[in-house]
Amino acid sequence: MFLSYRHNYKPNGSKARLNWQQQQGFTLIELLVVMVMAGVLATIALPAFLNQAARARQTKAINAVGAMNRAQHSFFYENAKFSNSINELGFAHLNEEGDYLYEVKGNTKTTRLIANPQDSSLRGYVGLVYLNRDAQDNAILSSLLCQGDQGAVPTPNFTAVGNQVIVGGCVAP
Repeated sequence: MFLSYRHNYKPNGSKARLNWQQQQGFTLIELLVVMVMAGVLATIALPAFLNQAARARQTKAINAVGAMNRAQHSFFYENAKFSNSINELGFAHLNEEGDYLYEVKGNTKTTRLIANPQDSSLRGYVGLVYLNRDAQDNAILSSLLCQGDQGAVPTPNFTAVGNQVIVGGCVAP
């Protein structure tokens, strides 16, 4: 380990007194430049961070609606009808979290699994499970996930064409 000592001597050998120019530290300009740079970085990073938090809550809603879609499939296979209750599907706990209000609406051929955002910065989602028929008139369950705008739930519509159900007004996430 090396130690270095700093001695201030005048050329003639007598000790020099420290004057104002020789004191160590940062100038006011240097401190202001650092503060401005930190402020610029904060204005760039903070919105990106907040956007990631909203995306995480939306991803959670997408996963919840997807799981409810699959649960609705299972419920239909077991009961030959769609569930009209989030409790029957086993997802009542989702409404306790507060970011979204989840509900189920449907009839004998279609059902909507709705994730209604409680914050206007979040997107709404609707999961659709509906009964279709193939060319041999066999029943086929189909499902779809639709994404709405910020603060809004999408409103897809069903159109019956013969034995087929056509879905319109749905944007996939």
